[in-house]
Amino acid sequence: MVLRPGIQSKTQAELDAVVGRGRAISDADVARLPYLQRVVKETLRVHPLGPLLSWERLAVHDAVVGGHLVPASTTTMVNMWAIAHDPAVWADPSAFRPERFEEEDVSVLGGDLRLAPLGAGRRVCPGKTLALATVHLWLAQLLHRFQWAPAVEGAAAAGSGGGGSCGGRKWRRQEVARRRRNTPGHRRRRSIGAGLMVSLCTGLLQFDLCCWRSPGLPADGGFCKFQAFIVLILKLT
Repeated sequence: MVLRPGIQSKTQAELDAVVGRGRAISDADVARLPYLQRVVKETLRVHPLGPLLSWERLAVHDAVVGGHLVPASTTTMVNMWAIAHDPAVWADPSAFRPERFEEEDVSVLGGDLRLAPLGAGRRVCPGKTLALATVHLWLAQLLHRFQWAPAVEGAAAAGSGGGGSCGGRKWRRQEVARRRRNTPGHRRRRSIGAGLMVSLCTGLLQFDLCCWRSPGLPADGGFCKFQAFIVLILKLT
């Protein structure tokens, strides 16, 4: 949003039209924010949470697939980043354009393999619905309350992350300005909301760690997915 002020302004205009500036956003408002939902979809396409999905398959013997020899003991994985940036699948794949999902609605829940950042079938993320609901609500609240812009110096942070989803990315400095005043009772709601958010994050972390230890679920577990959704919020802002 910092790098694309036009998209930020369009999303905020939708928020002002649907919610206004006199109250806080609720979960029920998200369903009436189609452009914000398209922004999240486009972010998941351009920046997949896991470029290589955990759909590992091991060739038990030599096989020929599409004219290519796959030797025995070869592990194959789905390259979601390559699919999401393939010009044969997406028009102008390098452009960040949420409007593409207005022209054709593509689900991110695993029903369309052109965009399946959370997996599909038995390997789908078990917390996909809750994760998407959280991302939509957080993004809506951040854009409803604040105006995001690059810092005056425009410098990037010197450090970069280690491995995983954050590896190799530099964090840009940002300036934030409040867009609306606090409404009566906001401090109390904010305190209650903070407590609920801590409880939610703790519960998700415990659930994901259980998924990680469960032999019946994907080996990468849910913890990486939970961490990646937090990173998504930072990417969006």
